[in-house]
Amino acid sequence: MNIKTVEPLRAGTELERWWISWTFLGAYLATFQLWMHLSRPLILTSGVFVVAALSSLMAWGGRSGYFVNRWDAFGHGMVVADLALEAVLIREHDHRGFYFCAAAFAVVVGGYRWGMLRRSRLQRPGALSSSDSLSGL
Repeated sequence: MNIKTVEPLRAGTELERWWISWTFLGAYLATFQLWMHLSRPLILTSGVFVVAALSSLMAWGGRSGYFVNRWDAFGHGMVVADLALEAVLIREHDHRGFYFCAAAFAVVVGGYRWGMLRRSRLQRPGALSSSDSLSGL
């Protein structure tokens, strides 16, 4: 997959920079919450649909320049891969341990993305004005 990365001069609004990541987090949490109440065949079926939807969103994000770089795309892809593996390999989802996984994904993927977006904003010419501070970025 050819990933078009975010151009430093095209930063966009906060929502434009984060909406796919927030969608992935919401879909991850909602899917696991749903799986706690579904039978095995419905877990597999819904897993296929969720993975297909998130894969399509990820492909669109790659074409539109959402991802900061390949590592950012890779991190988001790991969320999709985790959902696919959990749908196929885990027979019953009867606990709430997925919240820890979601938190870990948020810290690792979100933290990396935040750092790279911050770095690209700092590298832009005129990125800091006299009223800006590093803590506000």
